[in-house]
Amino acid sequence: MRLGLRLRRLRERAGMVGDAAAARLGWSAAKVSRIETARTFPSVGDVEDLLTLYGAAPGVRQEVFGLYRDAGRRRWYDEYRGVLAAPALELLDREAEADRAWEWESQVIPALLRTHDYARLVMKGMHAIEPVAETTVARRLEALKARQEYLLDGSRPFTFTAVVHASALRRPLGDARVLRDQLRHLVEMSRSEQVRLRVLAEESPHPMTAGQFVHLRFPDLPAVVYLEEILGTRLVSDAGQVRGYERAFDHLCAVALDEADSRLLIRDIAGARR
Repeated sequence: MRLGLRLRRLRERAGMVGDAAAARLGWSAAKVSRIETARTFPSVGDVEDLLTLYGAAPGVRQEVFGLYRDAGRRRWYDEYRGVLAAPALELLDREAEADRAWEWESQVIPALLRTHDYARLVMKGMHAIEPVAETTVARRLEALKARQEYLLDGSRPFTFTAVVHASALRRPLGDARVLRDQLRHLVEMSRSEQVRLRVLAEESPHPMTAGQFVHLRFPDLPAVVYLEEILGTRLVSDAGQVRGYERAFDHLCAVALDEADSRLLIRDIAGARR
């Protein structure tokens, strides 16, 4: 992601649009776009050609090839590429660079806080229209577990703040044990130094009646938002729209229960499901 963004900035600094750069190199415009948005990993020759075209100075070339080496390193999710859709891989790629994530969920528990059994039922529900093989579901569950461990095992500077509507805590999935175990897991995860969990009570006013979004912040890159829609995940990178989601999340936090009261409510709901 950082490599693509740096190459885009060099192109813009050189006063070129993507189509012009592609034409100069005999490429398709789509190739330049895919490199800049990290959908395609360029070859060394591709990077060399771009840097030459943009007139990059020696120091800049050294920096870019450093980014190239970093981008080529194996990611935790590489072994799951065969079972994850392209938008999901893009989210994981950006998430790996983030130092903070905010998530709003009105229907279900956030993925980073799900138990195996709860996550499996959510996946089965998502695939009800277009079923997938059980082996694919199993591999996606492995990927989720690896994602949770990578982000929340305390080994990297990453914090996760979630606001969850209280109705999601009561929505039954499977038998009572699945939801009860999930709620107990939420209580446990809410004590982590990396997790800030807030519950929006049913009677609280809020700006959205449905939906989900994830806001990612980076140490030295612009923030982005991901929306979960019926047809898949959609990226929002426009600065004005991203600020709108930030204001919405600030409002959700302002009207939600604090962390301590949220934990008590989750415990109460879990206790009622014995």
